[in-house]
Amino acid sequence: MNSVNFNKWLRQKLVPNLHEPISVVVLDNASYHTVQINKPPNRQSRKADLQNWLIEKSIPFDERCTKEQLLCLVGQHKEEPVYEADEILRTHGHEVLRLPPYHCFLNPIELIWSIAKRKVASKNVAQSAQELEKTIKECFESVTPNDWKKMTDHVLHIENQYMQKENITAQMKRFVISVCDEESSSILDSDEVGSQTEYLLSDFDDNSN
Repeated sequence: MNSVNFNKWLRQKLVPNLHEPISVVVLDNASYHTVQINKPPNRQSRKADLQNWLIEKSIPFDERCTKEQLLCLVGQHKEEPVYEADEILRTHGHEVLRLPPYHCFLNPIELIWSIAKRKVASKNVAQSAQELEKTIKECFESVTPNDWKKMTDHVLHIENQYMQKENITAQMKRFVISVCDEESSSILDSDEVGSQTEYLLSDFDDNSN
């Protein structure tokens, strides 16, 4: 898979089969999902490319700036990334929900893939390429709406667990422990050591590790 084939699939296969006026398409951070339209120059770019980018954006800079200084300017003024796949879907009125990096388990389709691949593996015994292609198609078509519901419910359960943990953290109060008592304060300079240290309740939670 690459971005050309993926975007072709979006246009020709997915979009025509999204029957809801507004559908939400969940994407992870695979490289072919994240081809950026407005990608800024980076460390591998030539100094002239950095300067041209800044000129196009009407961002003033001193021509005596080093490449590192130009990179800092680019970093300060770069826009939020716009992805090709997102734009294809948005032009047809659909929304895109991107998963956090390395959180593929929040995508039900990963669990559906797992079901289908187990079915393929159980039947893939001494099959020719043609037979295997047929088996793969049959196994994926055998995934039912009920399978999708189970996997989606499972992901919603995980999401709720995350939200509960976030809520607990947000409500957590701070408390202060004095590190130095009055007797030792004359020996230890508080400016050097610090007379107080702040801790979170979660620091003492056995499950926090």
